[in-house]
Amino acid sequence: MAIDQVKKNFEDSIEEGNGFYNTQSTKVSQNTRTLVMGIITTIWVVSYNDGSFMLSNNWMIASLFTGFAYLAIDILHYFIDTCFYYNKLLSLEKKYGDKKYLTTYNQSLIKHSRLSYIWIWIKFLSFVIIAFTFLIGILKHFF
Repeated sequence: MAIDQVKKNFEDSIEEGNGFYNTQSTKVSQNTRTLVMGIITTIWVVSYNDGSFMLSNNWMIASLFTGFAYLAIDILHYFIDTCFYYNKLLSLEKKYGDKKYLTTYNQSLIKHSRLSYIWIWIKFLSFVIIAFTFLIGILKHFF
């Protein structure tokens, strides 16, 4: 009986951790996406002059392309996550029917969460590169 309680507590902790991780991941992604869009918009504004678009230096070009790459990675990450969870839900529905709590489901969530964690780091490092190149580019543009 005690072993079952320990297992239940462990599974509840994993579920709570996944919920916290998903909430924080969503907040970070939304904020970073907003900042990347702001950087792209700022590059557009400072590069548009007298009816033409001219990027003033290679740092601005690097920041712009890295920003677009970040947005593509972000879309790909959420597309992969959405497909994974949908396919997992369908397979569990076929296999187990109405059972609500499944250990096999939690194990696959843990594995997928680890992969998602790698994507989060890739996106974060991309954002650091975008911000760095943008900062250098905007400083070179005005000074």
